[in-house]
Amino acid sequence: MIKTNKRAQEEMVGFVLIVVLLVIISMVFLSFSLRKKSPVETSTEVDNLLSTMLAYTTNCALYMPQYETVGDLIKSCYYNEKCSDGKETCKVLQETMNEMLKAAEGDLKGDRQIKSYEMNISYSAKQSSGLVLKKAEDSILYIKQGICTANSIGAQQFIPLDIGNIILTLKFCY
Repeated sequence: MIKTNKRAQEEMVGFVLIVVLLVIISMVFLSFSLRKKSPVETSTEVDNLLSTMLAYTTNCALYMPQYETVGDLIKSCYYNEKCSDGKETCKVLQETMNEMLKAAEGDLKGDRQIKSYEMNISYSAKQSSGLVLKKAEDSILYIKQGICTANSIGAQQFIPLDIGNIILTLKFCY
């Protein structure tokens, strides 16, 4: 009887098991790394809300009796102007936006429960110095209520100003 050496076969089986185990571990890490936060879903409902908010007339008038819309108030806030009654336009803007967002939160609930919202208003301009273009960005107003951990809907609108744009971004998380 001839004695065969099975040691090579055992080593091959061990090697295959190690490779299979490494592939399974790699797949688990890959699935976790690809499972990032879902991107913000663009919503026409939120876009319409932003349009309505921009057209809303505030209780701030730079020149009596013409009261500013939120869109105009954002520009006035960027330029650090004051209302005719002496209030700062940025303070009036923040109060108005807080009231509007609280009201909108209740209106948007529907079949989803809104857990948080986030609004960012900033100015973005491209400034040229020689041949190099630099991007300058100034924050005008940032409002955040709650923590966004789940799916979200949102929209973005632009208001032209000088050589750039004021960017309004609104996101609701549910």
